[in-house]
Amino acid sequence: MATSWKSDACGCLLPPCQRSKIQPMGNIMINPIKKSIIIMAAMAWSSVASAALTGVDLLSSGDQLLTRDTSTGLDWLDLTATINVAPEDILNGSGGWRGMGFRYATISEVSQLFLDTAPGTFINNVYPNALYTVTPINLAGAQNLLNLMGTVYVQQPGNDYNIVGNGLVGVNAPGQDWIYGASYGTNISGTGGFFFVPDGQFSIDTSSPYLGSYLVRSSGAVSPVSEPETYALMLAGLGVVGGMTRRRKRPQADQIYF
Repeated sequence: MATSWKSDACGCLLPPCQRSKIQPMGNIMINPIKKSIIIMAAMAWSSVASAALTGVDLLSSGDQLLTRDTSTGLDWLDLTATINVAPEDILNGSGGWRGMGFRYATISEVSQLFLDTAPGTFINNVYPNALYTVTPINLAGAQNLLNLMGTVYVQQPGNDYNIVGNGLVGVNAPGQDWIYGASYGTNISGTGGFFFVPDGQFSIDTSSPYLGSYLVRSSGAVSPVSEPETYALMLAGLGVVGGMTRRRKRPQADQIYF
């Protein structure tokens, strides 16, 4: 009995046994297993690239008092929520933040938050002898953080630092008598931004309408970007699928491959 052959979208003749094994994708014919590999790789890349800072509600719908960093799994309390409250008061329960699981962030955690605001972020971190360096590459990141974590004060004309988020960092035990500052902001002309940590040293009882506190807690939402095991799992999965593909491609007596 004569074998019925049929042309594919590219003009190639296919035997009947192969018509169901290849699916069109635009003008390209792709084996279903290869298509699965492409989809898995795309999904993995998408998840790796998805780390970001996002606003999250805390006390009521729409309050956006939290900034979630998916690369570290930390939730950051808005700086404006702790303006004019001394660290020793927060440690003693003022505002109820400790009861909600918040603690003071470390200098390294604040540094990582600044680095996660935008690619290429430059951090001034040579206290106390460094001058503020305002760079255009920091502008988008500083504006993003001002929108998410709040503006503590707007500087009056007279220097180059305009809209500023300024907070205290690095204290978690009653009896500690000093604390550092950390700040982010933009210049008056709106052409550059800055990040500075540490930024000054303050007493534990310092309170000011121009200072908040960097308080964090674990969100439990960590992006795959910070988990090396994810890459290993993805590669292992692709290896298994690749092995299946090779096995299915072994020539058989009644099949013809092109």
